Amino acid sequence: MNISLPIGIFEHRSELYRNANLHSVTPHFLEPAANLTDPLEQIKLVITAVIARIPLNMEQKKPFNPILGETFQGFINGCPIYYEQISHHPPIMSYLFLGKGYTISGTLELIGSASLNQMRGCFLGLEKITLAKTGNEYYIKFPKVNLEGLMYGKRLGHHVSNLTVFDPKNRLYAKIKFDPEKATFMNVFHKRKLLHDAFIGEIFELRPEFCEDRMAELRRKHDASIKAKKPDVVKVLSSVTGNVLDRVFIDEKEYFNIEKFRPYRLVEAKNPLPSDCTYRLDGLLLLQEDFDNAQQAKDDMENLQRKDKKLRIAANPDSSHH
Repeated sequence: MNISLPIGIFEHRSELYRNANLHSVTPHFLEPAANLTDPLEQIKLVITAVIARIPLNMEQKKPFNPILGETFQGFINGCPIYYEQISHHPPIMSYLFLGKGYTISGTLELIGSASLNQMRGCFLGLEKITLAKTGNEYYIKFPKVNLEGLMYGKRLGHHVSNLTVFDPKNRLYAKIKFDPEKATFMNVFHKRKLLHDAFIGEIFELRPEFCEDRMAELRRKHDASIKAKKPDVVKVLSSVTGNVLDRVFIDEKEYFNIEKFRPYRLVEAKNPLPSDCTYRLDGLLLLQEDFDNAQQAKDDMENLQRKDKKLRIAANPDSSHH
């Protein structure tokens, strides 16, 4: 059964636009990283760039789900960024950000589950950051997210698993654990020392055999596992701590402070493709507070997409995953 969500819970932007906007803080960290040659300092800045995006995703309204083939084109600090929705079901987006001395790319599938008052979600797939000067490549696996209080109670968002960053060339690996004291059956009565928004982690040097094996797997499968285990670790190099809302510390040095690093403005392309999400009729009507017509436009787009899917399946059953 297909249920259309009410227009009142949405903001006027698409999920593609919101995700592009998350990169607006990364130039503060990846541009300096691109000019360095010390691999340990570079991965510290990459970790910071990824964590510093999280506060930008703290929104009360839901963005529109992208339609199959929907795109976004924009610029951050003068550098082009591109997004495209390449699958409707499951929802998969691909993106490319051509920064100054670095690139960010990925193909991510959003999976999730929801109950009356809670929603859980995560991305399947890896993001890849490449620094042009050294050729260093970083593979990023994002943590899971829980949203609570959707209908009643306090509205809270928590990252509840691990962020991992893998640099195979330099045998470096970071594991950042979010909400490290989250309640479980074994510690439900344990008194917290850290806030829900806290994180702790470490940067490790890895055994060369693990890196060679993972790279061979990544060449075969773009979303291969990059999880390292204790036997794969040579030694601990650095410690990472902070709060997802405003701070990152590495070896007790402050790398990110939300009051000091303001995001760059995401500038929309002047003449984007007709498929650009900024042309969505439901979003434009919602921006004008024409709620009834915005709801109708949203419903019409969703019904057309369902009709197109049925036609594709009838013509080619192998296309049913789109």
